[in-house]
Amino acid sequence: MESLLRILLVEDDPLAAKLVRLILSKGKGLETDTTHVTTIGSAKEALAEHGYDVILLDLNLPDSNTEETLEHCKKIAENNPVIVLTGNDSEEIGVKAVQLGAQDYLVKGEYNDRILLRALRYARERHRMWSTLRRLSVIDELSGLYNRRGFFAVVEQQFKEVMATPSGSVLLFFFDLDKFKQVNDTFGHDRGDDALRSFSDILKSTFARDDSVARVGGDEFVAFIGNLDGRNPDDVIRSFEGALERFNAEKKLPFPILSSYGYRLVTAEEKTTLDQALGDADSSLYEQKRSKNVSREQTSSPL
Repeated sequence: MESLLRILLVEDDPLAAKLVRLILSKGKGLETDTTHVTTIGSAKEALAEHGYDVILLDLNLPDSNTEETLEHCKKIAENNPVIVLTGNDSEEIGVKAVQLGAQDYLVKGEYNDRILLRALRYARERHRMWSTLRRLSVIDELSGLYNRRGFFAVVEQQFKEVMATPSGSVLLFFFDLDKFKQVNDTFGHDRGDDALRSFSDILKSTFARDDSVARVGGDEFVAFIGNLDGRNPDDVIRSFEGALERFNAEKKLPFPILSSYGYRLVTAEEKTTLDQALGDADSSLYEQKRSKNVSREQTSSPL
């Protein structure tokens, strides 16, 4: 029997809460202790008074609409593993919650005891691993992504394992921000930090949870996809460019964020090292940067 799993259930629907409790009572091999609250306010009070292993969080609560709860979820998830509960028409919101830091999401009515207990276990273990990585100073505090040390700690072994598979292949990306120095010079370093944080969020929305994304320098970012699962560079680029375009359309900053990127698709038969592949992606980035029209029409923005 595993150690007791302490759960905070934040759910205002009594029938949905009863169903969760019923499913947990049928689960075998995991002892649970569930505290049930119905508002985000009472959830904050409970978290301030007690520690919990996992939070099950409904996004539609009496004292908080979906967008507000997502913001609360982001803050709560910094220190606690969160699993979001969504309606069957709200999977997109569940994905957004994961991008904001939730460990997982479950669609109401579409999970049983096996799925729920597995999600609870995985959420707890992933959060433990993430907390350990933070303690080992491998997370970049500004962006919330891996730093250079964290990236190599996570990716090196995975790269070797995939490359040892005859049909293995991985994808590496290198990104940087165009004219980032001008942002700092014109708007100040606080705005520069805002740009870095916003760009980090764009990358988080581009790549899957199992991918590894890192800030490895001032305005330099890398990403590693060790499980392509049918994805190819064009798919990733379309997703990235779409996320970047949507962010700039919202005009959250007084300047648009512009980026250059390069990538390298590596197959096992090439016998390429991780450092070589990253170097190739970096070279690809600068080739794109050089090929851009230097006489591009200037706007009022320094980017």
